[in-house]
Amino acid sequence: MSGDGKRAAGLLSGGLDSRLALALVRELLEHEGHLEVRDVSILKLGRQFRLSPRTKAVVGRDEAENAKIEVLAAPTDFLVGLEDIPGPTVLVRGPAVECNIATAASLAARYSKARRLTSVRATRRCRGTLDATVIEADPATEALAATARIGSATGGRRVRRAASTRPADTDRRTT
Repeated sequence: MSGDGKRAAGLLSGGLDSRLALALVRELLEHEGHLEVRDVSILKLGRQFRLSPRTKAVVGRDEAENAKIEVLAAPTDFLVGLEDIPGPTVLVRGPAVECNIATAASLAARYSKARRLTSVRATRRCRGTLDATVIEADPATEALAATARIGSATGGRRVRRAASTRPADTDRRTT
């Protein structure tokens, strides 16, 4: 890892286990190739998931993290949250194809009181806009969450889906 990566991991370790901080920075550099100040701030928040080789999701753990995610979201990021049910805000960074947005909504449901429901309604919007699209999603399974989670024993290395009908990741954004 470069000196910049190690410095970034050092900045992160203020609230994280140093091995986890290093793993998060390494994973980001592996997929993005560079690191920005905003990226380091986001690495300190929530649960981190790799939805595809170029798309990442950050799931807030409480109201304070949800608020920070809202502030740190770039204009090109999407924010996903549950409709009518309190729960996490999910930041989606990278190509926001429908399957990635649906997975983000499933993760939001998994880490909320809706985790036992068969289906939830979630909203997708860009930072700073009130226009939202409503989508339906099932709460993510434990297997999907563990596989996609960055820094877990099984997650972050390879992205696999519970359902086998995932379209390929493209640069097209959902509208």
